[in-house]
Amino acid sequence: MLHHPSDILESVQPYIPQKSSVVYLGCGAIPLTGITLAGHLGAEKLILSDMNQECLDVALSNCQSNLILHKPPIISTCKYNWSDDEGAPSGDIIIASACLYEDDHVEILPKAILRCFPKDKNQIPVILALHEEHPGFSAHYPDMFVRYGLNPIKTFVRVKVIEGERLSTIRIVLMMSSENSD
Repeated sequence: MLHHPSDILESVQPYIPQKSSVVYLGCGAIPLTGITLAGHLGAEKLILSDMNQECLDVALSNCQSNLILHKPPIISTCKYNWSDDEGAPSGDIIIASACLYEDDHVEILPKAILRCFPKDKNQIPVILALHEEHPGFSAHYPDMFVRYGLNPIKTFVRVKVIEGERLSTIRIVLMMSSENSD
């Protein structure tokens, strides 16, 4: 079943504070998902995060050159390696899109997401857009997130996209952390 982007926004909106900040994990050089969601959610701040500084530089340049929102968020970057316990950006909403490229990402992504939670909050919305074809996805979803207290609330869409010569399925999911997750 296809859902309109407004369905995603409507479901997430009750959890989003005024003047929110959005963290986009693994943004890459073209952070379209993060820009789009942050803009439509009325975010005050968008933090682009990637472990590759060159990607962050290009992503920031792309945002500054191409952002055409009525009231764009303040955009900053944060170099963050998901395996590190330090240096995680913090925000009111976490977005991760098409970021499970290596098998070990299946285990480290949930931990990286939890490190991005502000110290004074233990429940914030997490929006994931994940490729179902990743070897670890089908074997471990949703257990890989539930184990860390990230619970799927709603699956919005499963879309087929062509990547090169391959057909890929992307699942967009809203998750919330358990009240008692660390």
